Order: sequence, then C-alpha cells, then structure tokens
Amino acid sequence: ISLRACSVSSWPATGFLAFAFCFASAFLGVAIYSGSWYFAQVVAVFLVTLALLEYLGKKRLWIIGTLMGLAFVTRVTAALNILFFVMGVAVADTKLRKKITAVCALSFPVLVGLVALALYNHARFGNWLEQGYSLQILDGAAARARSYGVMSLVHVPGNLFYFLFAGPLPVTFDNISQVLKFPYLRANPWGMSLFITSPYFLYLFCLKYDDLISKQLLFSIADVASCIFTYYGIGNVQFGYRYSLDFLPFLFFLLIRNYRNERPELSPGFKKVILVTALTNCYLVLTVLEFE
Repeated sequence: ISLRACSVSSWPATGFLAFAFCFASAFLGVAIYSGSWYFAQVVAVFLVTLALLEYLGKKRLWIIGTLMGLAFVTRVTAALNILFFVMGVAVADTKLRKKITAVCALSFPVLVGLVALALYNHARFGNWLEQGYSLQILDGAAARARSYGVMSLVHVPGNLFYFLFAGPLPVTFDNISQVLKFPYLRANPWGMSLFITSPYFLYLFCLKYDDLISKQLLFSIADVASCIFTYYGIGNVQFGYRYSLDFLPFLFFLLIRNYRNERPELSPGFKKVILVTALTNCYLVLTVLEFE
C-alpha cells in the first residue's frame, strides 16, 4: 500500500510505513496472540489489504470481488469495505452498462459468500441469520453487555470510549492503594485508544480531504465503523481496539496517501513517533497476557 500511495517506489518512508502498520498499531496484538478470534482478524486484514493493492494496481475486479467475498466469510464487518470499490467503479467515467457490469463483478463473489454463510448458519443453528453471537455461553461483564442487545446503539458510547480515549492502566503494589510500582503502566485489556497504539494517526486532523478518493475512503471507513460500534463485545481481551482492524487498512491508506500529497518526504518527527510507539507497544502487548 505504501508503494502505491507514494507513487515513487524509492521513497525512503516505505519501510517505516510498513513497520508502523505491523508494530505501531493494534495489528501487533492479533499478530502475537493465539486464538481463533485473533487469527480471523489477521486473515481479514490480509484479504482486505490485497484487495486494496489490486485496486491501486491492475484493478481486476473479479480478483477484488473474490478477495472481499473471502473476507465476508471471515469477518462480515471487514467485507463492508467493498463499498469503497463499488463507489470507485460507480463514479468512473464509463458507460452505464460498463458500470453495472463492474458492480456485478465486485458483488457476485460476496453474494456467493453470503449464501454460503447463510447455509452454514442454518446447518449449525437452524437459522439463516444466526452466527452464534447471541448463543454464546457468557458470564460477567460480557453477558451483562449482551443483555442490552447484540447490536444496539446503546453500545456506541462504550465502543467510542475505548476506540478514542481509553489509556493504559496503572501498576500498583496492591489492589487497594494507588501507590505505583515499576513498570507503572500496563495495557488495558478492554482496549486502548487508537491514538495510544498509533499516535501518528493524529496527523489525520492536519490533512486535506478535498478529492473524490479521500471522500470515498472516509465514507467507507465510517460505514464499517458505524456497524462495529453498535456491537456489544468491544473486543476484550485485546491490545488496542482490535475491531478497528476491519477498517484500519483503509484508514492507514488514507493517512499515507494524503500525507504524501502534501509533503514530499516523511518527516524525522513522524519516523521517531513510529519507532517510539513500536517500542512502547511491544512492551504493552505482553502485559495483556496477564489478563487471559
């Protein structure tokens, strides 16, 4: 993605950007921890990133559609990113018939995935739409949260808090006092802000989004995020806010693409932030294991 965004393969920032996504983001957690939930998100990020690379390259729509169809049966919310590709071909300067053909090429593999998943759900639970989330045996905080609804607007404030504002937890000598001991901070297992695990995303507030592709990216990201934020689960146990990985490849691409449009090189300060964040994340990600 960094090569395509920069347009110049020799741009020295490419290595830093690849390093940033792997080590200075919530992706580090799912890459390190074992578990079916984490593995599914690794696969979904891989498929969505490949689809984005194909779109920025040869634009073979049947390949993009197939990748998004596979993403759909891996994580439904990650497959909602197909909206970006559909908008891209819908606004292309071509005849209406070609647009319809392109949208069909993108959508058909996803529809195949939808049918396959529906059949699988019916075989498992006797319900085409049931994926098991409402049938999980839960206790404690997760069970109480689900009692308000698997998907509900009541969950939006909590998800937004952990996505935008939550920070690490203090390390104390005991569970009563607030006397801190080394190393003083540990990761919050309920999640931490995007701006803690990836503070370089703060630069998003300094960029311009006047062009059509930027608006398409923003709309697609908002579409996926709005669905995720209504889910009761939040993501515990996790490093960072791991559900953001469903749209993080597009958010990351938006950042590096528009940064490159405004600045010829990655600033030394930007690189330092990436390196310091990666070191901090490598420590914090290990502390989450204490809560498993």
